[in-house]
Amino acid sequence: MSLIPLLLISVIAVVSYGLLFKLAAFLFKRSRLKWADSFVFGLLILIVSFCARAAVVAVLPDAGPLTISVVGLSLCLGLGGWFFGIRARNSVGAQLGWGGGLLLTGTGFVLLLAVGLAILYAAKVLRHL
Repeated sequence: MSLIPLLLISVIAVVSYGLLFKLAAFLFKRSRLKWADSFVFGLLILIVSFCARAAVVAVLPDAGPLTISVVGLSLCLGLGGWFFGIRARNSVGAQLGWGGGLLLTGTGFVLLLAVGLAILYAAKVLRHL
């Protein structure tokens, strides 16, 4: 089996995360975030999500999708608070801090949810054409 589809999906995920978190930084009080930091965070989210899912399934074999999602989202929010707190800047140039990084990460996940729901809706509409 070829690894190319998996690598392609991973690259698309990292680029999508990077773009959405850069947009979230722009929407969140006009914060400044470097493109490189945005894409590095996308890569970190991908790694943390895979590891969190594997750890939860290893510890709780009967864990449902909701439990796995809540654990993964909590870890990603905490990681975002730490990561963006020291790398993202507000409009004045000061660091956002842990709370600001957490809000920036939450804004990014809301954008991710909105884009995901829009894609699902578009697929549903196109299926009926």
